[in-house]
Amino acid sequence: MTLLNQSNMDTQESITMDHSSFSCRLCDGEAIPYPWIGIKPEWYGGECSSCGSISIRCVPSESELTAYYNDFNLHYDGGHEGGGNLIRYGAYLSQVRRYVKKGSLIDVGSSTSPFPNVAAQAGFDVSVMDYVRPKNLDCGITYIQGNLNSQPQEAILEGYDVVTAWAVLEHTQNPVLAVQL
Repeated sequence: MTLLNQSNMDTQESITMDHSSFSCRLCDGEAIPYPWIGIKPEWYGGECSSCGSISIRCVPSESELTAYYNDFNLHYDGGHEGGGNLIRYGAYLSQVRRYVKKGSLIDVGSSTSPFPNVAAQAGFDVSVMDYVRPKNLDCGITYIQGNLNSQPQEAILEGYDVVTAWAVLEHTQNPVLAVQL
């Protein structure tokens, strides 16, 4: 199985949104593309018809993602979903609590997500890891600058009872390696 190749790794190559399918970066199935609102056209992604995961055809470089999230985190206000994010992330917390009721939790790639605050308010000792510090973190939440592309996951994630990464793996250079500890 080929997870990555030069055509989907080269962020300097200009890609036109032609709606042609491409290979899923997790299972090599067919990913059906769709544009992501607010994201650069060359970063468009798609949903895999085999495994249901989201893939980005052309993964942005670390410097591109850092610049994007610096701007995004400063200006994002919840978008069209508004309070829907709180409901969704409350449901995510319910999923986590099926396995762990309390303890230490790190949310990787949290951006402007309310999930770290929701988890902290529910009694978890929360840390977040992202390219830039999210502007809406409650006091008491630890921020770690980093990402799953360049950091050795074992060193950062070791010792946490729960590791979450909601809508993050499609931004990694190699999603399979990103989830392996």
